[in-house]
Amino acid sequence: MPGMHIRLLAILLTLSALLLAACGDDDGGSGGGGKEDDAITKVLQDGLTSKDPKVVCGGSLSTDFMQRVYGGEDKCVSVETENLKEDDDQADSVDVSDIEVDGEKATATVAIKGGSNDGSKGPIDLVKQGESWRVNDLSVELLRSQLETAVTEDEELSKETLDCVKEKLLDLDDAELKKVAYGAIGEQPAAQQQFVELVTTCDPGLVRRQIEDSVADSLEKQGASEKQIDCVKKELRERISDEELNKAAGEGGNTDALQQGAAKAVAACGVSGS
Repeated sequence: MPGMHIRLLAILLTLSALLLAACGDDDGGSGGGGKEDDAITKVLQDGLTSKDPKVVCGGSLSTDFMQRVYGGEDKCVSVETENLKEDDDQADSVDVSDIEVDGEKATATVAIKGGSNDGSKGPIDLVKQGESWRVNDLSVELLRSQLETAVTEDEELSKETLDCVKEKLLDLDDAELKKVAYGAIGEQPAAQQQFVELVTTCDPGLVRRQIEDSVADSLEKQGASEKQIDCVKKELRERISDEELNKAAGEGGNTDALQQGAAKAVAACGVSGS
């Protein structure tokens, strides 16, 4: 069926924006002034507020960070190009404080204002790469703060589901939370699947509802009747299990098989133009 696709959960899309809100600064104060403090402040400002994915990635992140989280700069640019299409992802400004420089390494604390992670706060690590400072790691404190903010602000999930997801995420130990958060930021399939499993534990029917809404919207645009749309939904429930849908949402399943199942469901209900 042309145009039909398996949408990732809204929570995944929101959490993928964590990096943008963690790598930036605006006009906030620095620890003690000086050339290095100014350079650190600028790279954080550029990373957070820029709408250019090349600035957000290679212009703000260390090569090591991009490799660990995304698998390289090209993947970083690809992921963040999609994220930056959301107008409210980037922060309006950020305060920077407690800058401490130790040779080729540094730390700074950011407090984010505006954007999808408004109110988040925590330390980040930076490293000198050539003559420039680059973000090299995000603290668990910052990730926890941003996870809590991002989950709370998600408008596509019910409050009950959001509360459940937030509780489960924040109950993860530090190492697991960082692993899952970095995996989601870099759109790593294993981490995305883990998020889907977590979210569907809180709301088992969420993925199917999203898929059915997407199918109904597509079929309606093709001129299908309400009866035909209901028929397709029924056929989909019989042909494709919740487990298959959940795996596909986390990019761990066979989406080609799902597309074929959907096409058969559409054909069985007599919808033309698919």
